Amino acid sequence: MSPSVFVAQPLQAEKNPNNPNPKYPIERRKRKHYTMSKTDSVMLTGATGLLGQEMVRVLTSKYPELKVKVLIHEETEEKADLVFANLKVEKVRSRPGLEEDAASFQGVYSLFLIPPPVESRVEIVRHILLAAKKAGVKFVMTPAHLSVREKDTVLARSFKEIENEIKRTDIPHCFLHSELFMDFILSHGDQIKAVNPIFSCCIDPDARYNPVAARDLAEVASNILLRPGDHEDTRYTITGPTPLSMTDMAGVLSKTLGREVKYVREKPEICIAQKIRKGRNSWLAKAMVEAEQNITSETEEYTSGDLNKLLDREPISFERFIQEHKEAFVV
Repeated sequence: MSPSVFVAQPLQAEKNPNNPNPKYPIERRKRKHYTMSKTDSVMLTGATGLLGQEMVRVLTSKYPELKVKVLIHEETEEKADLVFANLKVEKVRSRPGLEEDAASFQGVYSLFLIPPPVESRVEIVRHILLAAKKAGVKFVMTPAHLSVREKDTVLARSFKEIENEIKRTDIPHCFLHSELFMDFILSHGDQIKAVNPIFSCCIDPDARYNPVAARDLAEVASNILLRPGDHEDTRYTITGPTPLSMTDMAGVLSKTLGREVKYVREKPEICIAQKIRKGRNSWLAKAMVEAEQNITSETEEYTSGDLNKLLDREPISFERFIQEHKEAFVV
């Protein structure tokens, strides 16, 4: 059950606002390292989403003896029954009371906390963290699409608030900041299958960023969840192997499919309507489009080495991803 190990670099010590001499930051105290026992389990929230489903698949296949729990809400219960029908997971219903939810976390060692895609996500996460703290959870990890751009967007602010909530619990933690998933292209399958194949969103066609496969991030997160002592109080920036623009991606699609695929930059209101039609709620659709608009050609390219350092294999390239999912784009 032990993935490869390396010594991670800790976050820089934070300055104490009450320190009369803020020039000297307070050092983080040494954490007590725990050992995960055979009776311990890992818990995932947001498990029915893209990254959550990849996480469950990786954990149950790579660590078959591990106890995996997924925290589900009433509105996702039916989907969870369908998605996890043939997987070895324990579905736990979230409850409104702190005591009841704390009981759900009994025996949980590590928590992978994917924030819900709703406007009240910070308040929901706060409740989950209080329950986890009360139950004695030893480690919390959360992902965020907080790229090196660090723009002041609705999503960026909510991710930062959530990370601050985690810090306040004093539970050892790890933050995974990733670029956007290359898996987004799968939601454009119908557009690309059309007679005049296109895909569209609000991202600048010439802006280059490093898309990462959700499967790669899931494997990284799974390795960390099982050996959190090597990653306590750390932050990683996960970027894909190659910087690409939407124009570059259209070129890869064209080459792989053998027919020209074009990228079209749509107006924000059209992009919002498209996302709502695909099942996103209004708040999330608007927040996603705002984030897309902040990926511009004026942004400096950046590639982190964290993915290569944390992954047990070569990262998935966009070319390989399209080849593996080719059937999603052909009639």
